[in-house]
Amino acid sequence: MLEDPIELAQKKVVDGKMFSADCHGCRKEDCLLHDGFQSSQSLNTYLQAQTISHYKSREVVFHEGSSAESVYILLSGSIKISMGNVLGNTRIFHLISAHHTPCAILDIAALHNRTHTMNCETLTPCKICSINKTTFQWLMRHEPKLAHRMYLGMSAEVDRLMAYYREETSLQSRERLARLLLRLSNTHGASSSQGIDITLSLRRQELADIIGVTKETVVRFLREWHQNGFIALNGSRICILSENRLRTIASQTTQFTN
Repeated sequence: MLEDPIELAQKKVVDGKMFSADCHGCRKEDCLLHDGFQSSQSLNTYLQAQTISHYKSREVVFHEGSSAESVYILLSGSIKISMGNVLGNTRIFHLISAHHTPCAILDIAALHNRTHTMNCETLTPCKICSINKTTFQWLMRHEPKLAHRMYLGMSAEVDRLMAYYREETSLQSRERLARLLLRLSNTHGASSSQGIDITLSLRRQELADIIGVTKETVVRFLREWHQNGFIALNGSRICILSENRLRTIASQTTQFTN
């Protein structure tokens, strides 16, 4: 079975439950902030300082250049993190699911930046906790385990970004798209009578923005794989019919040619 380096990087921090049963209910064993608070005072400070907001699908949580006064923590739902360039193009470099990565910090860089350097948009209805950045920094100074968890989270994030870089510089777009579909089937897949339905609805342009190609390239590959019986297409929805065929494509190590 193909071991996806990006998935391996995302799974590096896996060892416990969230702060306590009195927090906002996260009990999953791969929660980044597990056991972060050793004192009841710090936990109470966190609980009193947090604001929980509910977002509809396709709502902006924060955008590039906006003031970074709060730390955002994803409690439920799925979001995308993107960044624009001087040419007006967008690049999506992270999809985060609360089911797969409970209580993820949505913009770690905002801890030392005055403004957000990226965009955050919901892909599904989401519940997001925000806490004043100054308060969160105070908590990290007074809670070594929380600071250590943040360090591990940042380390895993660097690993993930490096895996993306290696993928983009060593694999053709066909292999990258196949790996993306397999990754989505793992994080947002549901078994059906046909195969594995990818339940997260992503536009074709968003798939292109994730792997760094044009929308037309994505459409061409999806149409080819649909005609060959590897996947089924229903509007924006994708169902993987032959996981082994996609793994064969994703496992190829064809180098770039001039």
